[in-house]
Amino acid sequence: MKNIYKSLFILGAISVSLLGCNNSSTPPSPSGPIYNGETPILSSDGKTLTYGLYPQKNVNDPTLLTALNSLTKIEPNGWYLYNGVYYAKDYANPWGNHYTFNNGDLIVANQAYWFKCEPISWNVLSVGSGRYFITSTYVLDTHYFFETTNTRMISGKTIYANNFQYSDLRNWLNGDFYSRAFSLENRFVLTTNIDNSASTTNYRTNPYACDNFEDKIFPLSVKEVHSNYPNDVQKATVTTDYARNRGVLTHMNRDSIFYQCGNYWTRSPYNENGNSLTYVYYAGSLELGTASYTYYGVRPALNIRVS
Repeated sequence: MKNIYKSLFILGAISVSLLGCNNSSTPPSPSGPIYNGETPILSSDGKTLTYGLYPQKNVNDPTLLTALNSLTKIEPNGWYLYNGVYYAKDYANPWGNHYTFNNGDLIVANQAYWFKCEPISWNVLSVGSGRYFITSTYVLDTHYFFETTNTRMISGKTIYANNFQYSDLRNWLNGDFYSRAFSLENRFVLTTNIDNSASTTNYRTNPYACDNFEDKIFPLSVKEVHSNYPNDVQKATVTTDYARNRGVLTHMNRDSIFYQCGNYWTRSPYNENGNSLTYVYYAGSLELGTASYTYYGVRPALNIRVS
């Protein structure tokens, strides 16, 4: 793939924190009274917090699997409840036939798997007046930006496939994702005035930049990615078991510092055609992808209130 930006990646002695991707970084398995992520819990160093709930870790305990397979009642959020814990069932659609879960089990296409729903870990990007701007620590899921590369007419205006305001990804984030991830408690989620100006796309002018608008959940812009993650290693982000099962393109070379890192969307359109936009490659570089691609991951961002 052609890197459209100058790589900032510097080889050397690299120490990677949760802000980036490393060989041993795997989603946590929290427990206790805050297990369901109903309240934002800030880490002691203020760099991360947990809030909300989403399928993440593959279940492979035989006894638990037997119990889960006997469940028939689906909760309003689309998951199953067993002994006070939520679980999701999903049929595998991995991008590669060599993909594995964190426990080492091979992901077999079309096979049904169970996943524990765990509190979502978020990186804190900025704080002001009790308002926390956050993005997920991990790539959580996959979704195409827009289903096709066709143009549409809305209110007499031509809308291109890389327009975030009218994208399928926006609808999914603020529909299915929001209603599930914050089904137990959403009162901390704030509405954001989302800046979609040309400057946020890393171009001086951009005829495909959409209008600013208000919403709750969104991907980061190129400007936000650059300003919060200055080098490529920091931009690189690990995929969860669930995201790999759902089809996110993931680097699976165990000898690489980018092991288990996956591609994920920004909301920033390319400035030379209406089909392409910027995504973050698994190794952290910024690349161009077609809006209808189904194997890029989602790393949501939002503003929340923390009491």
